[in-house]
Amino acid sequence: MPSKIVIAFSAIAMVAVYAFANPKVDFKADTEEGIQFHNGTWEEAIQIAKKENKLIFLNIYATWCDLVSN
Repeated sequence: MPSKIVIAFSAIAMVAVYAFANPKVDFKADTEEGIQFHNGTWEEAIQIAKKENKLIFLNIYATWCDLVSN
């Protein structure tokens, strides 16, 4: 009985490792459909967002702050 549990647990663990080892993600980098980054002023970003009817994603990061750097 215990060996069946060990075998079942090992099989589940191997499937989980295989499933999460190489996730198939379809990144669309450097394409029109992907995320377009903007290096400019806040006012320019607002104008572009209004023109294209899109939201603005603001990435806030600080190396010294544990809450935002993790």
